[in-house]
Amino acid sequence: MNRKPQRVASIALLSLSLAAITAQAALAASLAWDSAFAGGSLNGFYTYDEVNGLLHEASKQHPDMTELIRIGESVEGRPIPCMTITNKTDKTVPLHKRPVVLITSLTSPREVLSLMTVLYTMRVLLNPALEPSDGLLASVSALTATTKLIFVPVVNPDGYEAFRRQFEKLSSANGDSASNEGYRLTYDKFSKKNRGDYCAADDLKRGVNLLYNFDYMWDTYLPENEKVDSNVIPRSNIFSDECGTRFHGPAPFSEPETEALRNCFKHEQPKLAIFMRQRLDIEDAEFGRSGVSIEPGSSRVVFPYTYAPEPTANMFVNEKDWSFFKSLVDSMNTASGAPGSDYGSGKKTDVPAMYVGGGAMEILGMTMPGTDVDWAFDQVGAFAMSLQLGGAEQSLPMKQDIEKLASKHLHPILSFAARVLEVPKKQTPKHRSMLHTKIGRAVTYGPLIAGIILLTVLSIGYVIARFYLKYDRVWERFKTGAERFRRRWTVYKEYSAVRTGSSRKQRRGNRESSTRRGGEAGGPFFVVDEDAGQDPFWPDEDEIEDDLDGTPSVGGGASRPSAAGGREDDDDEDDDAMEALAEAWRNEMLQGGTTSRNGRSDGVGRLRGFGSRVANSVSSWFGRR
Repeated sequence: MNRKPQRVASIALLSLSLAAITAQAALAASLAWDSAFAGGSLNGFYTYDEVNGLLHEASKQHPDMTELIRIGESVEGRPIPCMTITNKTDKTVPLHKRPVVLITSLTSPREVLSLMTVLYTMRVLLNPALEPSDGLLASVSALTATTKLIFVPVVNPDGYEAFRRQFEKLSSANGDSASNEGYRLTYDKFSKKNRGDYCAADDLKRGVNLLYNFDYMWDTYLPENEKVDSNVIPRSNIFSDECGTRFHGPAPFSEPETEALRNCFKHEQPKLAIFMRQRLDIEDAEFGRSGVSIEPGSSRVVFPYTYAPEPTANMFVNEKDWSFFKSLVDSMNTASGAPGSDYGSGKKTDVPAMYVGGGAMEILGMTMPGTDVDWAFDQVGAFAMSLQLGGAEQSLPMKQDIEKLASKHLHPILSFAARVLEVPKKQTPKHRSMLHTKIGRAVTYGPLIAGIILLTVLSIGYVIARFYLKYDRVWERFKTGAERFRRRWTVYKEYSAVRTGSSRKQRRGNRESSTRRGGEAGGPFFVVDEDAGQDPFWPDEDEIEDDLDGTPSVGGGASRPSAAGGREDDDDEDDDAMEALAEAWRNEMLQGGTTSRNGRSDGVGRLRGFGSRVANSVSSWFGRR
């Protein structure tokens, strides 16, 4: 067999592998953290492969500060990188006791400024000397010695790769010059979804909008309808339309990207979180937003709960938690040098606030179900915010503007992260699903409502008995009747237990014994008067009067046999008599009675007749006859 072709193929494969490794090394060297920022091939923006190269290079250059892992894979199998930055050599605060701050970007792949802001922040954390600023080195050193900062720069790798392909296609059609106006591409030319297999025929509309794919109020649409192009459309249709820009997927966490982020949050348990996004005018126009008016270039900070329809969501969030959210924005504005007049001391300045924070309805003029912010705050307990960066609202920024737009958020983000040591205990209770809420309310209020209904019925019954029927001593009558019912019900249960507990074999033996005795004495101990029409179970009016007055009634009550087999009036039904009767029933069932002509025990037969009458009485009370 000729092995030469196999050897040639192996050599070729090895050559390709070496070439790929060399190319990756060259890429990492050219994109080192210490080199100029915004040197990516997409007019300054880094591609997905370039981001991975930067992260691997940083991991090699700063092994005592970084840890690079993958938290999952995308729909098309691309790794989702995650880097932790913390000073491993400083043992003042043990690593496992350091609080966590988690920052993500590129949930929506066209919001590339969010990626560049995250990368710029990571770059300075690893090399503070790159940012000439007083006190920065000391603050970064203190932060990395006490805190774990976790970054997930590319939540949506497939969507970002689709962005790259579309960017290169459009840029090629408009020339290669970096200064060409063709590079000022508007965001409507790019998708905001992942590459899930939904609406696959349209490349721009394909996939799931990951922002709405989290398992908290995923299908809670408040309000239920929305006005789109002068038409009122149910919001359920908007979020379930596979080709719509807000398609939230077939189920919460249906996409591997959001599932990976969920696992990361649950494993790391961050106390603070920022979901980095971008403020886009196209989305304001698309959704008809009517939130607060803010200055161009300013950024929005959206607090939980984004699904809440109230102008200020603090009616759903505990007041202490809401105050802490506001103080975070206050700190960020102070760190930016533009505190404005919205928060804090309220002192007005000539410079508008860089960050304006609040609920989604207040800030955006709309609600959003199933968002990452709501899920992280409610289900994980992290004080999470959505930071919508301003400064490039209409089109992609030019290469020379990227670093300026990204760097201005450095100090506010570091200030935000430093507050992790002051995070209070979350006061807002963890919400459950709507079904759990309804069940909980039923368990809580059900007995109370039932008690109110019962009290109402008893009160109405008392009023009728006392004032309409003119009964006196109503309460005493009720207690007497209840006690009689209890005693007779006990006797009936005793009878049923004896009758049920006797096996067929035992009853057959009893009948044979009775036949051998040939009708000895010891006949029936109870004779039921079929024509009396008297209910043997429920006390009548005369019986109750007897107990109330302590005197026997004339002709009232049922009859009961004496020990000798005769009859006596049913005047005094005390517990001893009831127990004696139950004992007599047991003896009769176990020993048998006289034998009738058809060979059946007369005692057993009469017992069965009496049992039928008792059962009929019970059935009549409960309406089952």
